[in-house]
Formats: sequence, C-alpha cells, structure tokens
Amino acid sequence: MSSHPRFHLTPALALTAVALLLLPGFTKAMDNGWAFGLRGIVLLGDGVPANDMLGGGLLVRKHWRDQWYVGLGLDSITFDYERPNAVLDIPSTQEIDGSFDISRVSAWVERRYDDKDRGWSWFWTAGLGYADIATEDVMGQTPDGEMWNIKTDASGEVHLMLSAGIRRHLRPDLTLDISAHIEHHTTDYELMDTVSGATGKIGSQTPKGFSLGFSYHF
Repeated sequence: MSSHPRFHLTPALALTAVALLLLPGFTKAMDNGWAFGLRGIVLLGDGVPANDMLGGGLLVRKHWRDQWYVGLGLDSITFDYERPNAVLDIPSTQEIDGSFDISRVSAWVERRYDDKDRGWSWFWTAGLGYADIATEDVMGQTPDGEMWNIKTDASGEVHLMLSAGIRRHLRPDLTLDISAHIEHHTTDYELMDTVSGATGKIGSQTPKGFSLGFSYHF
C-alpha cells in the first residue's frame, strides 16, 4: 500500500477538455444555447479527513429543452488531511496535517426558474462526479520519541452532488451564479503506519458548502 499522485487537473488539460466539449457547438450557430464559465468552491467537512476543501473549476452548459440544461465540469480541489495519526490512535508531539488534491469530472442536469435576460432568477442541479485523489505521506513523532509515518491509499471516489442557487444577469450574455452545495463522497482511505504497522480506514463523508462563478452565454 502506497501513496501515489495519479491524475492532476492541469490548466492545459482543463482548457483542452473544455475546447473539445465546445467544438461541436462552435460548428453551429452562435445562439445555440452554449455557456462556459469559471467558479470557486468551498466545501466544509467534519474534520475526518478534512475540515474544509477549497478549489475551483471550469464549467460547460448546454440548453436541453424548455428550462432544462445539462452541464459538465472539471474541478481541482485542495484540502488539509487532518491529523491522520489520530485515526490510528497514534499520539503526536504536534498536530501534523497532510495536503491532498482532488481532480474531479462531473455531469449534471439543471432546472431554471424565472430565467430572463435581466435581474435575478434561481435554479437547482443534480449530478454525479468522479474524483481522483493525489496523496502524500504524513510523518511525525510520538511523545516517547518514536517516529510515525502514515501512508494513505485513496481509491477513486463517486460524488453525488446537489445544489441550489440564484443567478444574476449582469448583461444578457454574462451571469453571476451563487450556489449552496451538498455532496456525498464515497471516500475510501486505507491508512498504514510504516513504523508500527498500525492500520485504519476512513469512510464516506458528506461535505456542504457554496460556490461563486461567472458564465458567458452564446
């Protein structure tokens, strides 16, 4: 069992993916219901494995029918891996956290209400995401002077995602989105202290949070 960085959401990869997603739309008329945007997101956990998760991403939306839309997103999220030694009941002279990264691709449906070119409207979304976790070892020392070194094997996660929010049209082709989020992550971490051999697990979590974004509409 080892910690290992795997897939990283680099800006170049994200922009390439968005370009590929948008390519069919650009071959048609420019008023075909496409939109793309950027968002920042904050998710709050219960401390195991994280208190807060901070990140951002790129979004693509397409009008489906009536007030229904479909969307795709690429997010990169970073969080402090809070006190993994406590999960294994290993005392430490200091509170030492690791730093993990989440790379996530997601898809959702969106229902809009009172959607118009001016003023405020509101919406909700429901979707699924798949996340890859890049981990690192976390090391420290016990009060007895013994070292500990925790490796974490993090499986890929499925994220069930719900949000509701309000949208402000700053102009007909530019909107501001403010959303509240609740997500369920199928977190599955296997921890091992390579010094003592102690092992443990961290299971599913349900973080809540909010996002702020801007979208440009064609």
